[in-house]
Amino acid sequence: MDKKVLQAIVEIAGSVSPTLQKAVGETCEKLDKVNIKAAAVGAAAAAGAVAVGKAAFEAGKYLVDLGSQFDNVTDAIRVGTGATGEALDGLMADFDAVYSSVPTTMDDAGKAIADYNTKLGLTGKELQGVSTQAIQVADMLGEDLGGVIDTSSKAFQQWNIDAKDMGGAMDYVFKASQSTGVGFSDLMTTVQSFGPQLQEMGYSFEEATALVGQLEKAGVNTSEVLSAMKKSTSVLAKEGISASQGLQKYADAILNAKDMTKATQIATEVFGSKAASTMAAALRDGSISVDDLTKSLQENGETINGCATDTYDYAEQMQLFKQKAQVALEPLAATMFNSLNELMPVVSELMESLIPVIQDLAKTLTPLIEDLVAEIGPMLSQLIPPVMKVITAVAQKLIPPLVQIISSVLPSPGTVKFTSVSSGLSGL
Repeated sequence: MDKKVLQAIVEIAGSVSPTLQKAVGETCEKLDKVNIKAAAVGAAAAAGAVAVGKAAFEAGKYLVDLGSQFDNVTDAIRVGTGATGEALDGLMADFDAVYSSVPTTMDDAGKAIADYNTKLGLTGKELQGVSTQAIQVADMLGEDLGGVIDTSSKAFQQWNIDAKDMGGAMDYVFKASQSTGVGFSDLMTTVQSFGPQLQEMGYSFEEATALVGQLEKAGVNTSEVLSAMKKSTSVLAKEGISASQGLQKYADAILNAKDMTKATQIATEVFGSKAASTMAAALRDGSISVDDLTKSLQENGETINGCATDTYDYAEQMQLFKQKAQVALEPLAATMFNSLNELMPVVSELMESLIPVIQDLAKTLTPLIEDLVAEIGPMLSQLIPPVMKVITAVAQKLIPPLVQIISSVLPSPGTVKFTSVSSGLSGL
């Protein structure tokens, strides 16, 4: 260190205190003999070693925590599906594919994998595709993921949609939701609920979806109309006419009726009096004509994945990058986590062996502590009164001035009785 710097330090210390000047001077004399540069390098190396060690510890902790998170997902899928061995490994591979392809949480990705596997028996690419779509739909439309999974699963089962076609069906319902303003889950629920009647009347899944969406958009009581259509199937069956043929027959008659009154009379014959006017109006104003909407939706190239990707912002992009990194680290994280799990039996065995030692130590120390308390107790009882007298005397000196100060500041000093503290202490 520069001698001028040392001298300046000593002089500054002397301006504060002669004693401090002497102590600092002696220290600076010793520092003058030290290779400061070498010491600095050594200190930097030591600090670097500490930093590296801390970073390694934190990295290890992160990997163990990450391994625990993946283990929780594995447990949830194991419990939710009953899969074990290679089947469970396959579902975890499906989970990794979904989790690294869409911004989400481990819980939601695991739920989609487990539920679609359980409800529809999906695995592999089909499971990955529909799970990703469900997560994205729930996120974009603000719907409950569980509801999306449940309603879509029931609708696909009702309409016997093949696994390879489920992705396309998800996209179609999404487009219908966009075009009509009806919720995704609501569309799926209604299409599933009235599936048997709509199928019997010759509607395809796409036509049924367009019909429901169009009725809702037109402000028609969809439940009433579809209930009427449900009733019509039994009426037409009695006439020996298929549902699709019969509906077309009555639809033509209602459309060609001279006025609304006559149209309602015709509708009453097949749909019943309660829904007759609604059905007649829906047929005459085109609310039940689904050809145009179906064609429009089929020609629309919109997809769930495409819409989601187009709307990702910076935060979602960063979240997806983080998830991909987590999946990449999964093997190492699992190794760290599993290694700790394997050590636990050894630690548990060691702790069990220490329990008798701890018990013996407690037995040995208990009488010693009792003897010590017996000896110190009388001393403490003699010491407490004089100490309390000193505390009381000090309180009596300090509290009155404090009361005066506080009284001059507070508008209502009578609300706080400080003198009671002094009197209480003096009574001890």
